[in-house]
Amino acid sequence: MKGSVLVHYIIAVILGIIVGTRLIAPVTVGFIYMGVTFLCFYFFLTNNINKVFKLLPYLIYTEVFIRGSARSFPYLNIQYLMIFGFLFIIFFYNSNNLKSKLHFKPVLFLVLFFLLEVINGFSPLLPRITYAIQWNTLALVVVAVWAASNKLTAKQINMIMENIRIASVFLAGIVLVAHLEGKIDYSSASSSEASNGLAPVQLSGYFGVSTFLLLVSILSTFDKRAKIVQVAALIFTLTLMILTFSRGGLYFFVFTTLLYFYFNRANFKGYLKFILLLPAFYLIYNFVIDQSEGRVITRYEQKGSSNRDILVLIGLVIFQDNPVIGIGTGNFNKYIVQKNYFSVESGVHNEYIRAAAEHGIFGVITYWGFFIALLINIFKRKKPEKDYAIYFYVLFFLITIHNGLKISIQPLLMLLAIAIQPQITSLTNRKKTKSNATIALQHNQEFGKYSSVSN
Repeated sequence: MKGSVLVHYIIAVILGIIVGTRLIAPVTVGFIYMGVTFLCFYFFLTNNINKVFKLLPYLIYTEVFIRGSARSFPYLNIQYLMIFGFLFIIFFYNSNNLKSKLHFKPVLFLVLFFLLEVINGFSPLLPRITYAIQWNTLALVVVAVWAASNKLTAKQINMIMENIRIASVFLAGIVLVAHLEGKIDYSSASSSEASNGLAPVQLSGYFGVSTFLLLVSILSTFDKRAKIVQVAALIFTLTLMILTFSRGGLYFFVFTTLLYFYFNRANFKGYLKFILLLPAFYLIYNFVIDQSEGRVITRYEQKGSSNRDILVLIGLVIFQDNPVIGIGTGNFNKYIVQKNYFSVESGVHNEYIRAAAEHGIFGVITYWGFFIALLINIFKRKKPEKDYAIYFYVLFFLITIHNGLKISIQPLLMLLAIAIQPQITSLTNRKKTKSNATIALQHNQEFGKYSSVSN
């Protein structure tokens, strides 16, 4: 990785702080955000998918700020971008040979599920919720169809992951402002004060993905300068993620890290590198305890899952009572109050249970069937593609059972899980990769995983 990586991360932090302090009015940030969105769409129209992959992570990681501070702009802006952008590519560049290029045909289960969302959504109790769900599902479907007919190269995968890492540092810069300004009143719940007014639960999804990708890069990269920068970035983002008091992100990070070491259990050097990181984790532990006056421990010792377990049980009861076609798209929120299952309107925060409750057995067959088929497909792949596809699949799954389908990082994760396929031309041995600056991602025979090197 080039020495300029330090410059990229520093610029990301500075821009994040500028945005977080509101030195630039949020509405101005919103217009810039929309300008980048239109530029990204232009790259869709010209089929310049690499430029799309360079911009998309930054739009995704700015999404939570725009949603919270520039509300005059479309809430589902990135979902619209992905829908119309990938649809354009599919119909204008892949339509003639889409069927022949479809390397993952069970994606049709997801297409059927979206049709079910539309057909079963003609009697919405809360139209706003129903339409938002349909748009989110359509974004996932379109991205999945594109991924099922395309294979990402090693260089593209590395590019996406690195831009996610840098984008997360920008987002962390926005959050940092709250801690620089102080006046944070920590309690036993997730804190919007500690997240600079951003949605803590949504932040857990963004940071849960990026902290894991930072750790993987630290453990696999050969560039010592990049390693130092990314260790600093990991400490920075992980600390701020924990201080939001939304527990999901840390759970995602820990679970995928354990999964990583399981897949690389024969890699002694990987464990040694991780051990060298333990002092950094100890510093984070002491800092967050001191910063929150010990309340972070109380937060993580709390039992329960903020009523998510109760909502899941309610969803299962609804499925049992309406097993054929469910209660209709987006009707869970209102239905649970009408039936006195819950005291306030709330989503189920779990798309798998929502599919069962709102669409009955047809939802289970189509939605669950897609993910079961994808997991089977992934396990048939060879390393290292199989391992990385599982990481992205698991991250999608964890966010989806914690947040529901609300943030645009989820379709991107699904794209990666589906489109990471074995390609002999993208793989090389360690010696060749070190001397070849055009290969950004490799299959390292010693470590058995992808490694980031000079780009």
